[in-house]
Amino acid sequence: MYAIGNVSDRASFYGYQRTNKAPEADFSVVSGENPEQIKQEPSISTGVRQLTSVDRAVQKDLENEFGIKPWQPGDSLQDHLQASSLLWGAGTTNSGTIEENADKALVIFQKHLQRFMLSEDIQTDPAIELDVGYDGKVVLRDDHPDREKIENFINQNSEIRNLYVGVVSAKNLVAIGKESAKFQQRYAVDPQAAVSEFAHLFSGRYQYNSSLKISKDGWQMTTQPSFRIS
Repeated sequence: MYAIGNVSDRASFYGYQRTNKAPEADFSVVSGENPEQIKQEPSISTGVRQLTSVDRAVQKDLENEFGIKPWQPGDSLQDHLQASSLLWGAGTTNSGTIEENADKALVIFQKHLQRFMLSEDIQTDPAIELDVGYDGKVVLRDDHPDREKIENFINQNSEIRNLYVGVVSAKNLVAIGKESAKFQQRYAVDPQAAVSEFAHLFSGRYQYNSSLKISKDGWQMTTQPSFRIS
């Protein structure tokens, strides 16, 4: 989901680990031929993101919803991240608050995932619950007959994966922000009691985890607090 406020590096939300360099032309020297007659073909850098038709469809929806120009191979990723960071920033943007933008982006994600599920006749009994792994890939929390098919679709279409990871990150950020605000309000009245009641916020292990559950009862996004084991 791209434009969620003032986060300077959208890569932390979307898992981008690509360079922002355009592909360089590969000039091969052919012995015995006039160099001017050699056809110069640009090489395809393996470090450049390759967009699928699904990626482009998602980009189009994001452009229509948030006004974010789609990134294309060869474009400056840094410039794109700066423009896209408007979606996930703090406070309110032209598009809305972080929470409002997250909800809008979730609708786009659901649209494309649901289209895939219908085309592949994927059932929601047992339920499907999406999570984000430590490597940034989207995984199913529990077993499902089409687990591999679902995970492959999401992770092999980078815009779909980045969209979901962005929604999860934004939902987690909103939840911790709301609890921090409660701490500040309590601290203003009784500092000692506030520190005691909200000690978990300072443990370094406290976090929120958001997940999307798809079942026969519908699609539901939930955010729950937890402590990291390590």
